[in-house]
Amino acid sequence: MPVVKATALDALYGLFLREGRFDYSDELICQNQIEKFLTARDIKYFREHSLSGAEVTDFYFPNSKLVLEVKAGKNWSKRRVYRQVERYCAHPDVEGLLLATGKVQGLPEAINGCPVRIYQMGLGFL
Repeated sequence: MPVVKATALDALYGLFLREGRFDYSDELICQNQIEKFLTARDIKYFREHSLSGAEVTDFYFPNSKLVLEVKAGKNWSKRRVYRQVERYCAHPDVEGLLLATGKVQGLPEAINGCPVRIYQMGLGFL
């Protein structure tokens, strides 16, 4: 795993872990709160960024080519989330992915050569 990719991803993960407090009972509310969080810190991002065709990320950070995918407020298949992350990580414009989730989800440290981190949103309230 390239060090530069993991460093930017770990910095984003650390920022969320230290300062992030989001209502993960509703995905749209959570995304709106994350957007305000990023804007307040002058972090450049695109929301609902199209990678290609039907592949639309929740947040894309063009300077680091990182994706932030949010899974909150609903029941979803862990297998479906993995497949979605796998597709994103296969895209040439993605060099790392942070999954922000309201429930426990396991993922490998890297998928398709892309570093992956999981931010359990409930940890911010501990």
